[in-house]
Amino acid sequence: MKRSKKLQLSLLSMTPLALTGCGGPKEDVLVYRDADQCSSDGLLSKEICVSDYTTAVNIHQTTAPKYKFFADCFDDFGSTCRWQTNEEYIPTMEGYMLATQESRNSGMTFSVVPLYLNDDGEYVTGDYEDIGGNGHSGSGRRSVPSYRTAKPSTKARTMGRGGFGKSSFGGGWGG
Repeated sequence: MKRSKKLQLSLLSMTPLALTGCGGPKEDVLVYRDADQCSSDGLLSKEICVSDYTTAVNIHQTTAPKYKFFADCFDDFGSTCRWQTNEEYIPTMEGYMLATQESRNSGMTFSVVPLYLNDDGEYVTGDYEDIGGNGHSGSGRRSVPSYRTAKPSTKARTMGRGGFGKSSFGGGWGG
């Protein structure tokens, strides 16, 4: 087989992966700033809105991105970063996303994901996945790639910047 034919076949076999990576299946979600905005939307009861908002706050407390330095947090989340008593900076939770998980006897259940604002004012997850739309005005229904509705990963350690290119000044590599 000619080399160009092999290349063509290998590129064709990669197409499904490339298409999946560019968006993949979409899922309808609900996005709200707080429980009041959720209940005023009229899609869910006040009890569900309050319960899911409380769940989002609890998840936020354990999965929020943590930073050792304010400047690093500011680079990712702007002025929403706050000092914590454990000597870390985390962004404030600016909203939450409800993704349909499954229907049970008692009704619909949701996967709850805390949301933050990036420095452009758009909603992002704790893993810095953009969910689209402006965080200040965007609420209610929207469609996002399914992988962005996953439970946030637990941040077991504090993020820090460093390594190559850490500073723009300095006098070289050695002592």
